[in-house]
Amino acid sequence: MMVSDTWRATFGSMTRSALPGLRVLRTYAVAAVGLVLASTAARAEYTLQPGDTLDFALLGMTDLKQRSTIGPDGEISLPLVGQVKAAGQTLTHLKATVKGLLASRLYRQITTDGRENMIVIGGEELSLDVATYRPIYVSGDVLKAGEQPFRPGMTVRQAVSVAGGFDILKLKLGNPLIDPIDFKAQLGADMAEYAREQARTARIQAELAGAAELNLDSITAPGLPAATMERIKDTERKTFAARTADLKKEMDWLRDTIGTAEKRMATLGEQQDKELEGNREDLAELERVKELVSRGSAPITRIIDARRTSLFSATRVLQTTMSAQTLERDRDELKRKIVKVADEYRMALLNQAQESTLKMATLRARMDGVREKMGIASAPRLVQTEAAKPTLVIFRKDGQGIERIEAALDSELTPGDVVEVTVPVSDILNLSAQTAEAVPTR
Repeated sequence: MMVSDTWRATFGSMTRSALPGLRVLRTYAVAAVGLVLASTAARAEYTLQPGDTLDFALLGMTDLKQRSTIGPDGEISLPLVGQVKAAGQTLTHLKATVKGLLASRLYRQITTDGRENMIVIGGEELSLDVATYRPIYVSGDVLKAGEQPFRPGMTVRQAVSVAGGFDILKLKLGNPLIDPIDFKAQLGADMAEYAREQARTARIQAELAGAAELNLDSITAPGLPAATMERIKDTERKTFAARTADLKKEMDWLRDTIGTAEKRMATLGEQQDKELEGNREDLAELERVKELVSRGSAPITRIIDARRTSLFSATRVLQTTMSAQTLERDRDELKRKIVKVADEYRMALLNQAQESTLKMATLRARMDGVREKMGIASAPRLVQTEAAKPTLVIFRKDGQGIERIEAALDSELTPGDVVEVTVPVSDILNLSAQTAEAVPTR
């Protein structure tokens, strides 16, 4: 509660010795405040819950004025008091609790001229009131479902009014002149996308079959401009030609590389045979020289030369054998790569075909939905009226759980309530028939 600048100038600098007179004035002020609080007595029995916001103030101490919200743990933080359990209590009970905690508290107040006053708080200076309540929620057959601020005395009728009234068709349409145009544009875009997926699927099937040419004559799209359809087909034809040419180049390169490797393997095979024959002759010469040396017919150096020659020829044979084995391994790897490239190419095409099939199914469903919306948009909308006889249910949380309350339009709400609005389908159909009969015919 605010006090005037004159009051602060007169009494703000009083020391502790002037407190008796100050308390007399505060007594009168509290009596005046009581008249104001009496007007909210009807709300005093409301049970506070997390989400409610309270205004805290002490008479004559503007620097302690604070607005605090009850947290999820049910506690609220207040000046000079700290954390206090507020959830589940009435405002009257909480105020009495806070007043008891404030009793005989000392508060050091610094004046504008720098002097310090010690004030004993008696609790009567306290002002504690609800600033804002927990919001309510409206769901179901209303135009704008969602959260709404709560006001004391609020009824279901007022909540539905803030939510835009009953929306018995749930069309959520905007401008009835612009929406059909938007739907038509969306349908045209979806049809073009569907035609593209058709052509794409035909191209994938042709690639899987190994066809030499792509035939798209059977692909049609009623309602789509012929020029657009032709551009889609031309794009797929070019894609088909580029992909098949690229695959052929890669396969031809692999086959040519395999052929080159096999030719080199044949050459190495001939070379290996010759080197084996030469090595056998060198070994035979070594044995002959050994025989001559043993008989004394040749010097010992002949053995050394013969052994060196046989070792050199054996090394040549080993090198040629290793080169042949390396070429054979490379050739086999290239053959496996041909199979792998073909398999990967086929798997990629199968995945693309599956994606295209799913996309076409999605596009068909979406186009059907757009067509239905176009039909609804072209029909007259039903009038929002209480004649729809909605079912109104209030879900209210209490200490034992969630209470389900059958409500009427004039039922009063409490903070945190959830209002569910349901308009029966039979009433919607009756209203539709009544509306149709009310429309004059030419």
